[in-house]
Amino acid sequence: KVEGRRQKIVKKHGFIFLEDCYNANPDSVAAALGILGQVECNRRIAVLGDMLELGAHSDSAHRKSGELAAKSADILFTLGEKSKQTALEAKKMGCGKSESFTSKQELTKRLCQTLKEGDAVLFKASRSMKLEDVISSIYSALFDEKEGRDNI
Repeated sequence: KVEGRRQKIVKKHGFIFLEDCYNANPDSVAAALGILGQVECNRRIAVLGDMLELGAHSDSAHRKSGELAAKSADILFTLGEKSKQTALEAKKMGCGKSESFTSKQELTKRLCQTLKEGDAVLFKASRSMKLEDVISSIYSALFDEKEGRDNI
């Protein structure tokens, strides 16, 4: 249910997930990264997907998001062609770890390898990126939902 994934905070087995994948524009991404930057946690991970329908401002908006992510996140993963600019800018601005993905499966696999208890993870992208698929896959991979057990 996508409507439930607007600025939703989920605390699960020592993780904090900020699900905000209903829509994305430069202002909403900046606001979401600001919230991530204030969360009490061990590490902050931003998962940002493409912001669509930005026209001529797309490249500069994605680079600006990378600059902001470098200030708010310890790790940045991006999904989509446009977000490659975000990852490159974050790396240039000193983000400790920044990687781009074009496949949800590869992104999910990398997230599962990276996540540790105590992490806070922000998911933010334009609706058509369907980032909620990655969230669902992460929950399935890390947690046994049926029995409420941790699989890590």
